Amino acid sequence: MKHQHIKYLQDSFELFSDKIKEISSCKRDTQKIFEARQQALHKQLENRKEGGPFDGISSISNFLYYSPSSGEPAMLGAKKTNVDELVERNSLHQLKMYQWLLAEAYEAFEGFLVTAYAYCGLEGISIWKRPENWNHEASQCIQDYYPSRWRKPYDYLKVFREGSQHFARYEMNSPTGTKYKVVFVLIEKLRHLIVHNGGYCKDVKQLVDKMQAELKGVDIKSVRAYVDSYFILHRGDKLIDLLEGPSENDSLPTVMRAYHDPMNEFLRALVEYASLIRESAALQDREDNL
Repeated sequence: MKHQHIKYLQDSFELFSDKIKEISSCKRDTQKIFEARQQALHKQLENRKEGGPFDGISSISNFLYYSPSSGEPAMLGAKKTNVDELVERNSLHQLKMYQWLLAEAYEAFEGFLVTAYAYCGLEGISIWKRPENWNHEASQCIQDYYPSRWRKPYDYLKVFREGSQHFARYEMNSPTGTKYKVVFVLIEKLRHLIVHNGGYCKDVKQLVDKMQAELKGVDIKSVRAYVDSYFILHRGDKLIDLLEGPSENDSLPTVMRAYHDPMNEFLRALVEYASLIRESAALQDREDNL
């Protein structure tokens, strides 16, 4: 009977929402921990300026390992770190935490997207495309509606775009002002850099060129400026920057400028994009039955 699984997509959205709430909470905890550490380090730095050598060693750590043939203990040698280095390391560690949280959020969204597509097949919504030689007619098992060949999220998004006017309309023209298609492509590329390159990018222009393949018809100059805003120069390469900071909106008085929070912006965009997918499936179902 049609709609006996109607809660399945909502349940999937709620699972995705729970994951985002968990990531958001972890992000806030991470921010508090590292900001407190940063304040302590800056205080230590000020104390050194006043009463001790500025470049004095503040941390010494050793790494112990054992000889694989004799079992005897050995040391790699002491790692000596001064306060300046600890300040930089603290920010870098906070940033790395944010990067992996963003990667988790992306993967949670991708899981929701695939489930949403399969749900359309289960419910007979026209967004779903019947594969060739598909032999699960009238199956009530959602696993039978997952495609066996598609691997990239862009394949699923393209089908939603083609199969739902609602999705196609609001994906790039939402009253929120967020261009979800652009934001998602950026997050997908950032996730790849985080997982495979430690969050570094040797050539941002090349990255934008790769994005352009998924953003046909979009002003690539504006995309390039948008992408550049999420990178900083670090050790000779561009590093994904997700740390909070003052807004660069110079049109506002200083007292009115809000803080830029890339992680929160990305998480919000993913939730809104998922919500648009959920809405689009429900509306298309209604249209199919008119």
